Amino acid sequence: MPVYLNEQAVLDLIAVMEDGFARISTQTSVNSQNSEGKANISGSIGSKFFSFLNLGVDTDIANTREVQNAETRSIERTHTATSLFIRLRRLLSSSKNLKRVSIPADLKTLRAGEFIEIEANLKKNPMLDALESLMHLKEIFVFAKLANTPLIDTDEDGNVRILSNDERIASAFGETIPLFEMLDSIVNALRLSGSIELFGITSGGVNSVLSTEQSLFSIKDPYGIVDGQYRIMGKVTQVLHRDSEQKINLLRRTGFSKVNGDILLPLVNGLTDLSKDGFDVGKIIVEVEGPAIQITPICIYV
Repeated sequence: MPVYLNEQAVLDLIAVMEDGFARISTQTSVNSQNSEGKANISGSIGSKFFSFLNLGVDTDIANTREVQNAETRSIERTHTATSLFIRLRRLLSSSKNLKRVSIPADLKTLRAGEFIEIEANLKKNPMLDALESLMHLKEIFVFAKLANTPLIDTDEDGNVRILSNDERIASAFGETIPLFEMLDSIVNALRLSGSIELFGITSGGVNSVLSTEQSLFSIKDPYGIVDGQYRIMGKVTQVLHRDSEQKINLLRRTGFSKVNGDILLPLVNGLTDLSKDGFDVGKIIVEVEGPAIQITPICIYV
């Protein structure tokens, strides 16, 4: 059962592999008692390209003698987008154009542009997941930091004065406020990029990054599939071997895609330093290293 399906890609690929679609949507069958009569029927796909697609057949009937007791009936066969995907998968498998990847060794002969099928446990974009978790803890973090900040200050002459809220905030957070502002910018950029990045890992240890479109999910909340085990069929856009110097940037679809990784290092270090205040933000991943593949999914299904 698909939870994500690019119907247009399925139709286009079947049309290319089968040299287009026919526009006939009826089937004619003839029952005859004459043993010398014959009927040749060939299949084709109809032209109703929406949720349901009519399948028709072309009919070629030839008889050497008069047909007796002839009966003609019209048959309409309907395909859903899911059944057409199954047909496409069968076509790719039978023509040996669908490669399956599970372990790093499977990447040796894999090239960008090839069709692939993997089974992986899917996660959120790890960068977005970590930052969203941190933003949810922002208010708790602010309260905890202020609670440990003195209300008064003593100068060199021993004079005591009460600190204002602004002074307490500046003393408590230092460079943390600009850090949170940067986090807000990155999270918004990841959410509004028009796509959803999913991260997966196969049982054999191959990382995968899936670039999906939110409108193609069959469920309202695409992140509802997170932590589930799914099969993914799609097209490879990038292959990284274990010793590859290239990496897959998880910010590539945002305005931060051109930012050098070294520039983001203070951000990563700043988030790591928050663990000293009792906040476990986990490991911040900006780039995915090999062995890994980047995929444009056609279907995600169970």
